[in-house]
Amino acid sequence: MNNFFKNTDLYYNNRSIEIVQLFPSFNLAKIKYSGTSEEITVDINFIDNQISKESYLTIKI
Repeated sequence: MNNFFKNTDLYYNNRSIEIVQLFPSFNLAKIKYSGTSEEITVDINFIDNQISKESYLTIKI
């Protein structure tokens, strides 16, 4: 069993994303679409929701 959350396991708007920076005090995350330099800021709850649906235990950022 894989116990690690892979950064490439996250999706936003049906596109693979990478976490660039987390801002937990503001409930925000800066993300970028994999393979691009396009960065956007999103509500961190969508990341939590994706992770909680999986069996992964660790996030490597």
